[in-house]
Parts: sequence; C-alpha cells; structure tokens
Amino acid sequence: MFATCGAADSELVRSLGAAVVIDYQHERFEDRVERVDLVFDLIGGETQARSWRVLKAGGTLVSTLKQPIPA
Repeated sequence: MFATCGAADSELVRSLGAAVVIDYQHERFEDRVERVDLVFDLIGGETQARSWRVLKAGGTLVSTLKQPIPA
C-alpha cells in the first residue's frame, strides 16, 4: 500500500500499514505510483485530477469530498 503524508507523519502512516510512504511536500505521488487498484482521495482538486493517472484500467477512485469525475 502506498500513502502520502508530510514527513512528520511518516512513521505513523507506516505503523498503520503503508509499505511505501511518499512525502507530498517533496515529491509527486504519480512519479512513484502507477497501476493501482484503488485511490482513496482526501484532498480533491488538482490532487484528485492527478490521481486518475495512477489507476489501472478498471481501478476505482473514492473521494471523501465530492463525486469523482474521470479525467
């Protein structure tokens, strides 16, 4: 499982089960992640738009903010 967070929260996120933690302040998740089955979006906006690029065919994007609109 991949997860994004700030550096201060990386150990917590690893303890919750993330195998790969990406510091969103220093790198773009789509540079390290591709072809995933599920994206769970808590941010929306540009981040949600970029999330479509990492989904594999048939993958699902779930948002806590609004109905995702495929890019």
